[in-house]
Amino acid sequence: MTKTYSIKASDIRREWHLIDASDQVLGRVATRIAGLLMGKHKPLFSRNMDVGDFVVVVNADKIRVTGNKAKQKLYHRHSGYPGGLKSVSLEKMMATKPTRVIEHAVKGMLPKNRLEAGMMKRLRVYAGDSHPHRGQIAAVPAETAGKGEDQHGDEKGESRGASPLWQGSGGVPQIQSLPPSWLGRGSGGWSKGFFSSLLGGRVAGNPGGFEE
Repeated sequence: MTKTYSIKASDIRREWHLIDASDQVLGRVATRIAGLLMGKHKPLFSRNMDVGDFVVVVNADKIRVTGNKAKQKLYHRHSGYPGGLKSVSLEKMMATKPTRVIEHAVKGMLPKNRLEAGMMKRLRVYAGDSHPHRGQIAAVPAETAGKGEDQHGDEKGESRGASPLWQGSGGVPQIQSLPPSWLGRGSGGWSKGFFSSLLGGRVAGNPGGFEE
């Protein structure tokens, strides 16, 4: 019988991603950032736990929008007193506080529960191209770090090489072909050994990581 593996806090490993927002559409890049903050690119993604990564966004003042949203889109706030409604256009917000534009867009895409605050704390947005998180983000060669692609490293600032399991670009790993021993027998799907070996950092060739 196949058992469902429940993610533990000790299984969570957070990485750092650097995203250049230059000439990127606001909604597109916000969707990508929200997915990284929630951890939806990870095989251990779980709705009831915060398994996401850190995201650093630079060049927020160079974001672009389509259509006539710069003049038509409004941001509202209220002081709580009668007549205290204030409205600011996207164009004016970009001129004064461009970082809030991305933060507002990303926050609207995150789950509305107690996990939201923790996810937003891991989002760091900067108007220019400089940021103080170079120690956490591993260096990536210029020829491989194209516009809009993110650079990533682990929480200790060390780069993580591609394992035999994962090959992907832009910080979103994609699963490749798996050995037959990694798959659960019968119609039960993946075995518990697959998840234990994946979360434990084991690779093929270690019989202790699989269920036979």
